[in-house]
Amino acid sequence: MLIRKVECAKEYGRQKENSNRSQTAALKTPNRKSAQAEKSVKVPAPEEQERDKAVLAKSAKASAVEEQRESVPTKKEAKAPAREERRRARQDTKTTPRRESKGPPRWRNNAVGRFIYDAYYELRYKVTWPTIKEARNMTLVVLALSAVVGGIIALADYGLHELFIFIVTKSWHQ
Repeated sequence: MLIRKVECAKEYGRQKENSNRSQTAALKTPNRKSAQAEKSVKVPAPEEQERDKAVLAKSAKASAVEEQRESVPTKKEAKAPAREERRRARQDTKTTPRRESKGPPRWRNNAVGRFIYDAYYELRYKVTWPTIKEARNMTLVVLALSAVVGGIIALADYGLHELFIFIVTKSWHQ
């Protein structure tokens, strides 16, 4: 269906192009009146002027709405200045000057210290921790599944126990 529409559009474009060629061939004959008409400036009709004004007004409204959307800060953008201000306030309240850093501390030079530091860094900055609600829901799911699996295992244990008793008592009576 879509291919047919594309083919129809191409055919229409070819027909239009052929009709334009025949019209331009007829216009190529020199004529004073046609030359003057080409040189004269075409004044748009009042309806066209009104339509153009309406289109410009709509585009101005659309651009104003777009600018307003862009100017509304997102949550992150709104929090960034406040965060920066708090950080500066903390730095201003510190009275002791910092000593110049000469590299990583000595405890990070060995394998154990480096492991502990990397583990802390990953847990602090790279792990996405669940919210309280997510943690509660996951805990409830784990408890429910544990109860179901425990029930299945208990039934299997009881059944095997009864089977064992049946086999043992049957063999003793013979």
